[in-house]
Amino acid sequence: FYGYFILKFIHFVCDDWGKGKDVYIWIIILVIFFLNPHMNINGVRFWTATWVFFSTFLAYCLYHKNKWILGFIVTPLIHISFLLPLCFMIVSFVLYKHFKFKTLYYLAIISFVIGFIIPVDKIIEMLPVSFGVFEHFEAYTEEGYVSEVAALKQERSTLNVFFSKLPFVYVFVLLIHIKNKPIIYEYNAFFVTFILLFLSFLFVVDKIPSMGRFYYLAYMFLIYLTFRIYKCNRSKFIQRLILLAPILFFGKIYQIYVIHDLVLSNIYLYRPTWDIINFALSYKIQ
Repeated sequence: FYGYFILKFIHFVCDDWGKGKDVYIWIIILVIFFLNPHMNINGVRFWTATWVFFSTFLAYCLYHKNKWILGFIVTPLIHISFLLPLCFMIVSFVLYKHFKFKTLYYLAIISFVIGFIIPVDKIIEMLPVSFGVFEHFEAYTEEGYVSEVAALKQERSTLNVFFSKLPFVYVFVLLIHIKNKPIIYEYNAFFVTFILLFLSFLFVVDKIPSMGRFYYLAYMFLIYLTFRIYKCNRSKFIQRLILLAPILFFGKIYQIYVIHDLVLSNIYLYRPTWDIINFALSYKIQ
């Protein structure tokens, strides 16, 4: 099920691009894939829902495959939190014809500043706790949890922190490029509107662990937007940005593989499916 939606995403890229994919297209495909690879079993419902929503969005909103609307019904059934990006998609449909890119761009910047300044407990107070997606977030303000998070932050190396912030470089460099090339927005108005509205929300609530992981979905969309831009204009700037993508997202990709090593045997990386099933069936809990 998980793999089906990964393959559909790759098919969309291949069908949109046509024959003769160059190295830049393969980098785009691989970076998106490695942000949420098939062995990402940590939080399996969330990460499966990520691929379902991502592929469904591309199919329905960008390539007008109407039957894929069923994917938007399935996704919240896999993980209820995906009502959030679904809401932003609906709002984007309503607003994208009425807002200019600069308005959305400055909204994202202001949201980034607000999220940087306001502490997490104040942010949680602003969330509608009665809405099921948010009801458990108060646990993140408890003294014990806050102390645990603070201790974990102190253990992180400077290099770790540095790599974790690099994706923001990609985000803002791409957004500035779109700001300076308004024709890009004109051809991808709905797509860019959704990304900016979703990022504006994440910039404010990303201190909440359950919200921070939505960045992976936002990054996947941003890199796919880069593909759409590159397809229309193979400028040196976009080529350099694509080449930098594996470096700028290295921290996020590495983090997934660290988690993988904690929860899975390396057999999942190199052995055929039957051997994996055999291994799982023969495994005995000590």
